[in-house]
Amino acid sequence: MASLSPASVVSTTSSLTHLATIWYDKVAVENLKANLPFQAATERRVLPERSGKTIQMFGYQVLGANTTPGSEGQPGTGIAPTTATNKTSVNQYFDYMSFSDLLIETAIDPIVENSAGEMGYRAALTVNSLTSSAFEAAVAGNVNIALADNEFFTASIARQAVMSLRGQNAKPKSDGMFYGKLAA
Repeated sequence: MASLSPASVVSTTSSLTHLATIWYDKVAVENLKANLPFQAATERRVLPERSGKTIQMFGYQVLGANTTPGSEGQPGTGIAPTTATNKTSVNQYFDYMSFSDLLIETAIDPIVENSAGEMGYRAALTVNSLTSSAFEAAVAGNVNIALADNEFFTASIARQAVMSLRGQNAKPKSDGMFYGKLAA
């Protein structure tokens, strides 16, 4: 097994100037990337082609409890269903990188492919950041459980969060689970 040595000790024969003094590892070191949980917490909707940039969705408002007993033989007063609408507009986010043919042919790594991977992460990070901002705006501090310094997130705190969400009539996802965000 070869050991890595400084260039000055590769060879002690000074007349052999053609010997390599540096070896390049041609695989980039993986950089650290953030977890991207927010896009997974969304529900995908398809905006058909040639239908404009905005999609409007709706949901029925939750009805409150009926705490007034009725009179025998009287149907009572009818209630009207109500809905809430939400509009979402499509926007376009884009970037590009330029590579000369000389750079592509002489780089020690597959620079275009590696850079494409980094750009893909940038796109995912953009989606995650936009989704996170939308969640923050939607809840606006409605459900917040503050932990004391050095307190650990435990199962009991998770149960408290679920009960707080249910107390606010938050609707869970189709699997019955809620999404949450831990703030730093």
